[in-house]
Amino acid sequence: MHGRKYHSYPGGEYLLPNDEREMERLDLQHELFKRTLDGRLHVALLPSTHRVLDMGTGTGIWAMEFADRNPMAVVYGIDLSPIQPNWVPPNCKFQIDNLSLPWEFDVKFDFIHGRSLFHSFSDPLHIFREAFRTLADGGILEIQDVIFDFRSPDDSLKGSALEEWSKKLEEAFESRGIDLTCVSSYRNYFEEVGFEDIQQEEFAWPVGTWPKARGHVS
Repeated sequence: MHGRKYHSYPGGEYLLPNDEREMERLDLQHELFKRTLDGRLHVALLPSTHRVLDMGTGTGIWAMEFADRNPMAVVYGIDLSPIQPNWVPPNCKFQIDNLSLPWEFDVKFDFIHGRSLFHSFSDPLHIFREAFRTLADGGILEIQDVIFDFRSPDDSLKGSALEEWSKKLEEAFESRGIDLTCVSSYRNYFEEVGFEDIQQEEFAWPVGTWPKARGHVS
């Protein structure tokens, strides 16, 4: 469609492409997350971690790096598209599946990770419910996501082309049943499904050429 490739998984709600251009963007996004977190792959302090689930793994870059850094863990990456490489760490496994449906894993996970999921599901609360049900006792769910839409501390975005683009994008996703502003409700979702010791951190991602610090690259 329009020169781009998309997944063909039945019932999948992910609307973005899965071609080479998108894979490059996802890997670049991974580097941005790492720089924001000073090279870390996650914020949570993890106890002994045996089984890890990466929701919406994309190119699998996070799952593979986590597997390399934690050779005693077994990492499962789940996605609608089979765009992950063939050569992966021996403790990393990829599976094609639709997380919008009931999860049917035959194991419990110690750590479930998700990143940039805000545009992927029409019912994000379902993801929280299934994650809670699928975690082992004492397990941890960490979601790194983007608060939409763009914000400016000095109101310089008001009336701008970027603000207009954001509104159009939000309307387009809403027409497909996806709320791009759902990240603001994540804390409520954590509480509603039964999570305890909920922690939240916010980081600023500058857009454009003005940021100078390495950790503030856009």
